[in-house]
Amino acid sequence: MIQYISSWLRPLLKYHFFMACCAVVLSINSSYFMQIPFRTIYFYAFIFGCTFSAYNAYYIQDNNKKYALQFSILGAIITLLSLTGLRQISFGILSILTLLAFLYLFPIFTYLKKNKYILLLRLLVLVATWTLTTTLLPLTSFSNSQLLISIVTYRFLLLWNLCLLFLIRDEAKYFTAFEIKWILIVSLALQLLTSLSTIITNHKEGVIFSLVSFATICVSCQTQKQKKDNYYYLFIVDGIMLLEGILLFLLTKLSGL
Repeated sequence: MIQYISSWLRPLLKYHFFMACCAVVLSINSSYFMQIPFRTIYFYAFIFGCTFSAYNAYYIQDNNKKYALQFSILGAIITLLSLTGLRQISFGILSILTLLAFLYLFPIFTYLKKNKYILLLRLLVLVATWTLTTTLLPLTSFSNSQLLISIVTYRFLLLWNLCLLFLIRDEAKYFTAFEIKWILIVSLALQLLTSLSTIITNHKEGVIFSLVSFATICVSCQTQKQKKDNYYYLFIVDGIMLLEGILLFLLTKLSGL
């Protein structure tokens, strides 16, 4: 049974189907947190298609992912089809996202000597792209600016820490052990403090943010204690994004009892 589940789960992880679904879940959560109507299926198809296409495009030249080109094209087709019904989207944010995606996907950084500063700058571009896509792009309006600031700050720190784990795994040689330790400690502490502070003004959101932050800390500790395989990162680390949606669903159901 486990082998059967693994046989179909691994391709979904390897070709970023799961990650694209996580992006959709985060976008839905943002609408719920801000108490605005959910977007149409076309919007969420747009988020899924963009994420699915972009991540597979990044790995087109990777010999271990021989179907990356086909899946990237599939994602692009989904994105184009979603445009037929897409309404109320901020073209300002979309323009910024296009620029950030271009900076990350195309070999701008290859002309610069790779070092820890360039790697952190590239990480910042990636996290900013994810934050804008899943937090601000789904919003058609908002009235609670304080809550919006809390959500954007928390989401940025969450995504920063998750992406940071991938960076440490792949590029640890550019950092000292001391730097890795303190970058993680400071980043995780900021995420947890932001989450706990949100409880004061927005109880449900703060509880969810705090639980996700504790899960992020636990997973971070596990990756530093023992080397994990790629599928651990693609399912467990990326799955922290999905946890936010699961907790939101459970707390909503429990509060309605």
